[in-house]
Amino acid sequence: MDAIEHATDHAKMILAWLKGFGLRFNPFEFLESSADPALLRYTVIYEGLAQVWERGSALIFAPVGGGKTALRLYATWSSLRNQYAFFAIPYVLPEHWDALPSPEFDKHGHALMHASADAVLTVLAAFPQRYLRLHTAAQHTLARLLWQMHPELDWVLAQWEESDWEEIIGGLLPPALAHGFLAPPVSRLRSLITHLRLEETVNQASDPFDAIHALFDFLQMQFGYRSVHFLVDGVDAFFETNRDPLPIMGQRWLGRWLEGFQSKFEPSIFIKVFVPDLLRPHFRPRNNGHRISQNWPEARLQWSKGMLVEMLRRRLFVASDGKFDSLDALADIKLYDLDRRIVDLALPATPREVLWLANRLFIEHCRHQPIGEYLEEQDVRRVIEAYRIKA
Repeated sequence: MDAIEHATDHAKMILAWLKGFGLRFNPFEFLESSADPALLRYTVIYEGLAQVWERGSALIFAPVGGGKTALRLYATWSSLRNQYAFFAIPYVLPEHWDALPSPEFDKHGHALMHASADAVLTVLAAFPQRYLRLHTAAQHTLARLLWQMHPELDWVLAQWEESDWEEIIGGLLPPALAHGFLAPPVSRLRSLITHLRLEETVNQASDPFDAIHALFDFLQMQFGYRSVHFLVDGVDAFFETNRDPLPIMGQRWLGRWLEGFQSKFEPSIFIKVFVPDLLRPHFRPRNNGHRISQNWPEARLQWSKGMLVEMLRRRLFVASDGKFDSLDALADIKLYDLDRRIVDLALPATPREVLWLANRLFIEHCRHQPIGEYLEEQDVRRVIEAYRIKA
């Protein structure tokens, strides 16, 4: 039996056990936040992260597994829901690189243009009325821009024509966000597709950065967005999956890449980079001796043990429909303060490590105890041993 089958069997056992206690799902199952369909229901955002929403570029620091992707997803969702006056464009670098991506920003132009078009299509699919309410000339302008900027728009629209709403939104957004929207009336979506089809063209934008500027000018004038925020995630992926490169390579790469961004875009197009401390960008000194990094505000996502305990409890509260908010409710009477014990085991103390431990606690219990039994001290001991081996 391979690892996927093992994971599926564990998930089934855990779900059967949890349902006996009144939980609808396992709130600790997903270590990758983008895959968690319930993420928005228990995401906690702290006041110290205002740089994520405010105008201006910024570096958003968090440790590996420290919630960077969850924060980026929440920012994307907030923009889609019009909670803030910025237009979010997620730009996620590949999970696995054979080599570092080019630090030359020009070589990312088409990918950034494609990401920008995808972000607009997401808004239009979720809220087609925003397009349909535009004046005819504005509709033509936006449709033509999308045909110029999106190399696969014909294929995308063909998929929309053949798919139901869940498939359409699932192709545009990860599970963590796709569940945050209601389906629009089918008639509106069909009308949107028809309008976009009428402007079909094979012409491609000659310069991707000119196209992005033109798109933002349109969004600012027609939809009232005050700024565009590129949300860059996945910068640390290469260094998580490859052992040899030193962090300094990534620091230099990111520094050159961000310098390129500033050379191509003027306000109100900004960039928010979600990055761990070990990849703090290394900027080249300017001629006057001052580093460009002085222009980059910083925010930091720091997790105290109390915050991690609250993360566990909030997830249990949501999964149980408010019936309880502590692992103690699932535990033998001799076990107490189990949330704190799990958090205390995590090294480093990050959400990813705590979720791994909590989920492993469920796995170890279901592997050794009959369905219906409470968590016991021996389950905790098995988790400690499994964590020691993992480390």
